[in-house]
Amino acid sequence: MALVPRTLEDQGKLQLRQQELWSQVEYRARNYAITAQRRVYEVGDKAGKLLAWPEQRDSESSGVLKKENAESILQTTGITIAKAFAEYYEDLYASKTTMSTADCADFLRGIHLQVLQGEDRDALEVVMKEEEVAILDLQSGKAPGPNELPVDLYKGLTSTITGPRLAMFREVCERGCLPADQRAASITVIHKEGKP
Repeated sequence: MALVPRTLEDQGKLQLRQQELWSQVEYRARNYAITAQRRVYEVGDKAGKLLAWPEQRDSESSGVLKKENAESILQTTGITIAKAFAEYYEDLYASKTTMSTADCADFLRGIHLQVLQGEDRDALEVVMKEEEVAILDLQSGKAPGPNELPVDLYKGLTSTITGPRLAMFREVCERGCLPADQRAASITVIHKEGKP
């Protein structure tokens, strides 16, 4: 027994749902075909494996293939997906505050944060900046030390490791010597052809 829409509105909804269903079926069929083709190539010889590589790369793309809009309707074309994202972020960042300016000012006046005095603030910033500059001035591409941590890792984590390294350097100044692992180095001689 076939469903017969009773009104034009029902007919429009039915057509919309059919269109969504067909787009999903088409999407799945296309993915199954690509996967099957890739599998055929993958089990073949070297040329077949080379043919499978672009198919595999395309299937692993990070592009958005479908997106629901605000009315929970699935969008599958590039333009409609872009519009759905634009609507979402416009709504997300739209100002919906119900707080008055006076309420906001009262709230901000009620917050009491401890403020560093001028000398403390200046000393803290100078010490941290010097440490960060020292880390960022390290030469990239050098072999890691005994701890096996490359220079690029130190550079990438500068803001995270500045404090602990600063504490270590203060302790070194108090004791008068570096820890044993900081005094060790690995020297590797690599012979180059044509050079004595």
